[in-house]
Amino acid sequence: MRFSGTVRVTQLRKALSNSAIVGGVLLENLVDENVKRVSVSFPFGLINPEDLEVGQHWKLVAEGVIEVAVSEGFKWRELALVASEASLTQPSGKHIIRWMTDCVDNIGTVTANRLWDRFGQRLFELLDANDAGALREIIGSEATLLNLLNEWRKNGDTAALRFFATHKIPAAIGSKAWKAYGPAVVDKITSDPYRLLSLWGNWESVDRLARSEFGVPADDGRRVRCAVEQAAHSLFEDGHTMSADKTVLRAAKALLDAGGGIHIEPERLLADGASAGCFAVNRLLPSGERVVHPLGAWLMEKGIFSFLSSSDGQRDLMADGLMPLVINDIEEQEGASSGRKFCFNDEQRQAVEMALSERISVLSGGAGTGKTTVLKAIVAGLEMMGYKPTCMALTGMAASRITQATGEAASTIASFVLKAQKEPVPAHIAVIIDEASMLDVFTFYRLIRVLPTCKMIFVGDAGQLPPVGPGLVFHGLEGRLPYTELKVVKRQDSDSGIPAVALSVRSGQVPKLASDKQHDVQLIECPREEIIQRVLSIYDEFRSDAQVLCPTKASPFGGVDRINNAAALRYTAGMADLLTVNTYLENFTPFAPSGFKEGDLVVFTKNDWSRDLQNGSLGKIVEAYDSPRSTDRLGSYALGMAEFNDRLIEIMSSDVEHLQLSYALTVHKSQGSQFGTVIYPLYQNKFADQTLLYTAITRAQKRVTLVGDPKALADACSRSRRHDRRSGLQAMLKGHLEAWAA
Repeated sequence: MRFSGTVRVTQLRKALSNSAIVGGVLLENLVDENVKRVSVSFPFGLINPEDLEVGQHWKLVAEGVIEVAVSEGFKWRELALVASEASLTQPSGKHIIRWMTDCVDNIGTVTANRLWDRFGQRLFELLDANDAGALREIIGSEATLLNLLNEWRKNGDTAALRFFATHKIPAAIGSKAWKAYGPAVVDKITSDPYRLLSLWGNWESVDRLARSEFGVPADDGRRVRCAVEQAAHSLFEDGHTMSADKTVLRAAKALLDAGGGIHIEPERLLADGASAGCFAVNRLLPSGERVVHPLGAWLMEKGIFSFLSSSDGQRDLMADGLMPLVINDIEEQEGASSGRKFCFNDEQRQAVEMALSERISVLSGGAGTGKTTVLKAIVAGLEMMGYKPTCMALTGMAASRITQATGEAASTIASFVLKAQKEPVPAHIAVIIDEASMLDVFTFYRLIRVLPTCKMIFVGDAGQLPPVGPGLVFHGLEGRLPYTELKVVKRQDSDSGIPAVALSVRSGQVPKLASDKQHDVQLIECPREEIIQRVLSIYDEFRSDAQVLCPTKASPFGGVDRINNAAALRYTAGMADLLTVNTYLENFTPFAPSGFKEGDLVVFTKNDWSRDLQNGSLGKIVEAYDSPRSTDRLGSYALGMAEFNDRLIEIMSSDVEHLQLSYALTVHKSQGSQFGTVIYPLYQNKFADQTLLYTAITRAQKRVTLVGDPKALADACSRSRRHDRRSGLQAMLKGHLEAWAA
């Protein structure tokens, strides 16, 4: 049938080799009163598919047929159109819609879309004219209407929002740009569109927009500097807070050459970029190597260095008189609880003395060396000295262990920072950070920003993996701050005990392991094809306190993904689906499986400081709602409940992309956590080394079972590759950085 009418785009469906397909609703000329939904195929050449956006109105001439569409088990009738003529009659309005939902209380996406659909571009004129009468047609609440008009007077900017739309800047990026630059945003972006990179984080998108929308030439200095900035940032995402200039420039050249051959003059480029504030450049001593730092990393590490350096020469002499009292008290407590005499060894006494007397100090030690007992003594001594011991860790599980060990309430770093932003931190505070090897520069910088000058004690294990986030904090402190390492293993029943095996691996020695369950650490040999089934059978036996830790995410013989999929089929196949909103079907209440089920073990994969969830927080889905529920959070629905760190947290539709199954985890994701039983698949891979295997073994409290190839164990023990991250903070602490002058 022939169709002529207007369609509002509600969904970008897919791009084929010769056309782009969108979903939408008819705004006029209904061909059937029961059919309002349409799919529209735009042939390439008719329009640029990159110009299609949700919310647009298109005037079409098309051929069509009514079809029955099916998705995720749902059926509906829709008009399938192939456009022959198309003209945009109303843009998406995404920027003003985003502005309203971000800035005005009680205006959500539904109301914002209704305002735009009703008034289109005229909405800007109504807001600029403070025309409450016209807006009442859509907004029934006088309070909401007043909020909208007041907020627009204060922060509305017709020119900026139209500028974003004209130049095809995404709504989320436009919102960030406005918050960063305010009324100067148009001038800032026009003068250098590559300023959007720090807000967007995607070189390809920013480069394409700068060249197509703002006409930036391929060899423009702004483009070249930005490529260097992006190259340094990419290395930062790999963990490096500084990189050799040659490495950075080589990566930048690869980005630039995607748009044509570009000549780079290193001296001039680095000097111009540093003076423009795109990045920092220094010289590494004694080699004289030139290094480039992402600007944000450089500023954070300078702040951290200043905080750590402020402790030079400061000692608390009160500690000398209290030491005997503290030591005797803890020795009596430990002896009474164990039923046998307990005495601190010399290095433990040294650790307590150092922590009490120095403003900033470091306590390092492996499994079984008595860090927990030393920590008890430190907390007791601090209280005697009049300090308020404040214990914290990156993860909730680690914080819980501190509370159990010391009797002092501990928190995650995230929750401490949130609280400190609302109420002042006590002046006489003593901060104790456990599992400090997990500290990345982001987390530690956020912490010190809310702290007064205070006593601080880092507690961790330098033999473990570097943090998941970028940079190194704990691993670079030895020799730079008062530092005690506990080396004597006290918790050791046999050569096959966890501490002894961990120490052997850390030293590069292959431990001798048996296969019987009498030993704390056992090795079950099997062909690699059988590893997954053997791992799951062992997991069945110790399921209540077991965790599978894998060296890699993707491996057909025992990677995280394969084991998680097999475990989910095994344990929750018949449980209720965690349903999410199926945005493929507007104007219905259809739901689609999210990929998770009630009872599934999950891990959160991003930092959400507002809910005290970190990248690596472990939980369990305890309830899947029958259907998603509307919430006050704009554009998000509640899907069910999960338990994280003994707290019930509602799972939002926006959380689904940040959840993964966690029957198996990578060793990196397990940092800061401990489990009764650790099961580790042994298969050949280049990532397993002493540090990774040591970290996996020391996550266990009761038993470790290695499953697979003994040669993979020997190979891991032979690889001594450790923290190969390049850290500006470490270089500063060693006095190995000097300013570079072009």
